[in-house]
Amino acid sequence: MSYQVIITYILPLFLIPLSAVITQARFLDFGINANLFIAVISAYVFFIGNRQVFILSSLLGVLILKFKPAFESVSLSLVITIMFIFLMRKILPIFPFVSVILISFMSTALFYLFTNYHFVIDGTYVLFFESLYNSILSVLFYLFLKLIYEEER
Repeated sequence: MSYQVIITYILPLFLIPLSAVITQARFLDFGINANLFIAVISAYVFFIGNRQVFILSSLLGVLILKFKPAFESVSLSLVITIMFIFLMRKILPIFPFVSVILISFMSTALFYLFTNYHFVIDGTYVLFFESLYNSILSVLFYLFLKLIYEEER
């Protein structure tokens, strides 16, 4: 297998669902619940070249994050958030580094707006710090991916 195939197909199909597993297991909770899945997708959208791989790996992550075998509104909220992330990547004409921060921050707020809008109103400070935490994780993952994808060239 060539390096190109690995970073185009295998890496996203591994890292995005892995971020869902880490989110589900709550490995990065330090008083604030980090949504590593949203953070990773917010950063990965700038590097993924194959739209089908992005959609497949994102849907695998959504399936991993399902809590019940039936349809959940949380899963629909995640799919809407993923579509928002993909669209915002096309819309925001700012530098990718700044766009990652904005997309991660806004997508965290959007996810909670769809899943629990009372939390957005009542827990504004917690939402702010969780969005900030997700943005920091997105930037770190963005820098990690930048190293990997620059090595490809």
